[in-house]
Amino acid sequence: MQTDLDHTPWTPPPRRPEPTAQQRGGAHHRQRAGDFDRARPAAGDTKHNWDRLYERLGTRLPGEYIQLMERHGAGSWCGCLRFNMPFGEDQYALAAWAEWYAETYQRQRARFPEYHPLAVYPEPGGFLPFADSIDGDHLCWLTEGATPDDWPLKVAKWPPGSRTSCSRRATEHEESSSPGRKVRT
Repeated sequence: MQTDLDHTPWTPPPRRPEPTAQQRGGAHHRQRAGDFDRARPAAGDTKHNWDRLYERLGTRLPGEYIQLMERHGAGSWCGCLRFNMPFGEDQYALAAWAEWYAETYQRQRARFPEYHPLAVYPEPGGFLPFADSIDGDHLCWLTEGATPDDWPLKVAKWPPGSRTSCSRRATEHEESSSPGRKVRT
């Protein structure tokens, strides 16, 4: 079977800049050293707080994500799963990364709609990425439901087009990915 894609050279999406040493130091490694990078803003901090993040994103986030970030912080977990920093202005902060991802996905969807069938946030019901895996998969919320706490978790698999849904919450996914942990039902 031949398609029009066979005659079009593949162009990779733009690469993000390499992370700084601080950004590479993940939460898992800091926990062992006892130096937690929690997502709680300091008292009186107006630059890095949840309300400012909600304003930039245009939505609140699920409460369990806030709890997860406040408990474990952002970073790389065992080198396999990376949670972006919720606060900050650089390209690895959650809002900037979500904006970059949406723009990139929309460009790819315009060229290859059969491989990018979903809406992406801020489109209605679009998916909003918040973490990525060593395999290039992205953990996302489908922004549908009465409140952010109702958003289902979606795993956007790589390569494009191999999308898998799961109804777990982010904290349940974390527990099921950890050896010896049981998934809550």
